[in-house]
Amino acid sequence: MPSKLSHGNDLSRIECGSRFGHGFMNAPSAHSVRSHVIEALKRYWPEGRLFIERLCVPRAAPDRGENIPPAVTLVRLPDWAADCGVDGRILVPAFTVIEGKGPRWRNTDWFYAAFWMLNGSAEREYERRHGPIHSYACKLRGWNPLLWRHAWVNRIALFLRRWAAREKMGDEQALMGPMPRHRIMLTHDVDAVSKTMAIRLKRSCFLAYNALKSCCDPNKKDFSKYIREMACYLASSDDYWCFDHITDIEKQYGVNSIFFLYAGAHSNRRTLKTKLLDPCYDVADARVRRKLRQLRDAGWKVGLHPSFEAWKDSGRIYRERRYLEKQLALPITSCRQHWLRFSWKKTWPAQIKAGIEMDYTLGFNDRPGFRTSAALIYRPLFADSDDVAEFWAAPLLLMDSQVYDYQLLEDTQRFNMIDAYIREVIQVHGEASILWHQRTLSADYNWGAGYIRVLDMLGGN
Repeated sequence: MPSKLSHGNDLSRIECGSRFGHGFMNAPSAHSVRSHVIEALKRYWPEGRLFIERLCVPRAAPDRGENIPPAVTLVRLPDWAADCGVDGRILVPAFTVIEGKGPRWRNTDWFYAAFWMLNGSAEREYERRHGPIHSYACKLRGWNPLLWRHAWVNRIALFLRRWAAREKMGDEQALMGPMPRHRIMLTHDVDAVSKTMAIRLKRSCFLAYNALKSCCDPNKKDFSKYIREMACYLASSDDYWCFDHITDIEKQYGVNSIFFLYAGAHSNRRTLKTKLLDPCYDVADARVRRKLRQLRDAGWKVGLHPSFEAWKDSGRIYRERRYLEKQLALPITSCRQHWLRFSWKKTWPAQIKAGIEMDYTLGFNDRPGFRTSAALIYRPLFADSDDVAEFWAAPLLLMDSQVYDYQLLEDTQRFNMIDAYIREVIQVHGEASILWHQRTLSADYNWGAGYIRVLDMLGGN
């Protein structure tokens, strides 16, 4: 059965302006667009790539409009492919629908649409004009949230697969190969191993903000609840170690996650800014190093969590990577940027130069969902050329603070939101990561129920 559209409005056509080539020096050729998309989505046609290449998909000209946010539109699919969409429709940038005779789905450049979304074309253009958003969706004012609610690129792949099999009048699985299995990776950013003054300050500010926010919304929890919670938080001396707690839970479900560790500057080299914004532990500390090696030996993976200012600094990422490798006696090739600090133009090139091969940053801080309208691990393009980067980008689907801090929700609402996003990845046979900070299983946060919900959803599918 097709999914139901979120946000009840019917977006048959939203005229907000858009432009292709956002952040690219030159708009890629139609051939390179098609080639890139077919390669990026090859998991959907392991046996039938040639059939996809031969589909008669029209070619849209790059939109030369200069307006941001982008214009998007929903294209209704034919009845035989309605289950590939959401309520039988797929969202695409408006300029990829070419005016002409026949149904709109036949007049849509599906390859261009997938390329535009997968490579963050509109965000690249926004960054060119205003600078990076550093993963805060709230800065993209006026953008339609449906872009991030569903994995539209994956749904385009499902549609193209179905269409190609219908054109050949054969069985879809026999012609195209088996449908890929969904893959959701569990990850933990280790921002704290003890309750430091910086952590107390940052968490208290968030609770105070939520208290003020609750005053403006009478349907949510009241102001006094958050004030009491903040007072209890400031008074407690909770333990944020939590490694054994989280691995014991994961053992019960038969899963192994990835821990991303900070390995930045320490002691007298830290400025006031880094003391406030960066983690305060040292991976060379005997207790930390011993635990990390135990995790490594037991089958858990370890990646780098670069410091706050490292998002565009290849030298800093390289030094931190080498420092972590020294403590673990293990090659480190993956990372997620601290606070999801990210620039389309600068972050990936800096990571690549520093020896990183896979990045898990691509998501939002303040909302769950699909930042590139895709649940796909893929090789992205550089910002200023048609060259494919020699590393992988893994999307971040969901983070604990998105359902506990950034939105004032009851547990039932949180669980429904977690379920909806995980079901979307499963339904489209996609790939994504979930981030649950290890310290949030402590009594201070008490977010463990949400992580159990994630594991239950994954264990049942």
